[in-house]
Formats: sequence, structure tokens, C-alpha cells
Amino acid sequence: MTNLQFIKSVSSTGTSSVDITNIFTDKYDVYCIKSDTFEIVGTSSQNLYRRLLDSTGTVISATEYASATLEGRAWDSSFIESRSTSQNYMATSSYINDDSTEGTGFVQYIYNPYDSSSYTFSQTQTSSWNNNASRGLVMRKGISVHKNAEQITGIRYYVAGGTFTFKASVYGVK
Repeated sequence: MTNLQFIKSVSSTGTSSVDITNIFTDKYDVYCIKSDTFEIVGTSSQNLYRRLLDSTGTVISATEYASATLEGRAWDSSFIESRSTSQNYMATSSYINDDSTEGTGFVQYIYNPYDSSSYTFSQTQTSSWNNNASRGLVMRKGISVHKNAEQITGIRYYVAGGTFTFKASVYGVK
């Protein structure tokens, strides 16, 4: 049975990025970040991306991530797979629709972020509503690795354009 230990909650409105800083320490090996509230504000639908923050709080934006994602759509009978061994963000970018009454949610587990002798791994599951012509539920499940052994202390969530509303809670996993 998983025991979640609350660390921090964050919320932001009308921003293009949210940094959750100083959340990873030597106290836990595994962390859980949960969000059931984020919505795009005033622009078209797009993805929410993720990047790690190093021990100085600097965003890691180099092509140091590898990932794989599986996407399922309610209106499609097949799954979409994507893989990359070299990209500048983590897998499973959550889809944010452009209807302010509908949001998305995710659960992200992050493994060994504070251990400077280990790669940092991530596992994410998301659900969202596609507000385009197809209109239906979209789920994404993915895994990522940051292919550089260094101490990680936080994470950035961001969109490529526009702004979003965001609420999330961070937990240590025992």
C-alpha cells in the first residue's frame, strides 16, 4: 500500500509556466505530483510540458530526456505511440483544451530526483477532454528518463503559447 506524505501545494492563474521548487530532498526516493485543475486561458488547445530543475533551480532544457507515450482517444479504436531518445522535455505532455469550463488532470511519479548518482525517472498518467470536432476523452500514459545523473530539486510545467490556470499537490511516497 502506498502512503503519501504531503509536501506542498501550488496554484497559479494566467501564467505560461509554473516552477515547483525545493520539493525533492533526501527524505524520499519517490514523489507524486497530482493535479485535477489546469485549463488553458484565452488561446487554442495545446499541451502542458514538463522540465526538471537542477540543484541551482535552473530549468534543464537541453536534449537530456528520453520518453515513450501511449495515447488513447474515445473516438478512435487504436492507440497512438510515440518515442524519443533525445528531446528537451519529459514525456506525456498533458493536453489542455481551450474551453474554460473543462480541464484536465494528471498524476506524475518521479523516482530518485535528489540522488546525484542516479538518473531521474518519471511515470505520468493524464486525462483530458478534447474540445475539437471529435469531442471526447483523451488519455495519455508515459515514461521518461532524464539521462544525466545530477541532483534535481524541482519541476517546471509550461505551455508553448498562451497562459493557463494550474493547481497541484506534491507528496513524498513511503
